[in-house]
Amino acid sequence: MVNTPGREERYRFLAQRAFNRFVEQFPDSEYVPLLRQYLAEILKTDAQGNSVSTAQQSRRDDRGEYYRMWLNQDVIYIISKEEREAFLDLKNDEDRRHFIEQFWARRNPDPGSKDNIFKEEHYRRIAYVNRRFAGGIPGWKTDRGRIYIMYGRPDEIESHLQRGAGEFPYERWFYRHIEGIGDKVTVEFVDKAGTGDYRITTEPKKGVDIK
Repeated sequence: MVNTPGREERYRFLAQRAFNRFVEQFPDSEYVPLLRQYLAEILKTDAQGNSVSTAQQSRRDDRGEYYRMWLNQDVIYIISKEEREAFLDLKNDEDRRHFIEQFWARRNPDPGSKDNIFKEEHYRRIAYVNRRFAGGIPGWKTDRGRIYIMYGRPDEIESHLQRGAGEFPYERWFYRHIEGIGDKVTVEFVDKAGTGDYRITTEPKKGVDIK
């Protein structure tokens, strides 16, 4: 309904507000990426009809929050420094919408397809880490969440629980190959506090077995 041209501005505003409240209250929900897609679609719709000034201001605020979350949460680990600087230099929402469309288009492995496998996989990873690694902070903010979002599911995981004094629980993730890094990549995470907050010891490196 809210994406139908000609609908009252009020419905679009109420939908945007409801979506943003859900994202704020349930940031770890698997539905957050889907709601963000809906928000992006709403922003593309040119609503017709009258609207009160408070609704207009709220809509501008919602748009600003959407773009901030897209930049600082959705793509924080995959956007390049140059892309980030270019996005921050944009002056209006039309240019920002076009930038986001091109951002995903450049990463689409099949440009001729209406489906973007890269984008779909990226948001699947975000949903997974928010379910799997969330604790005191959302899963996407954790070290394991960051590595998973950037490089995907490891080919093998080696888990070790604490077995004695001075030993800490840790996990080793093994990747057969990571594009841009190489083959036989190992990443280790250690839970020194015993709280389930696994911190990375060394960034992924080619052919390195982290001890």
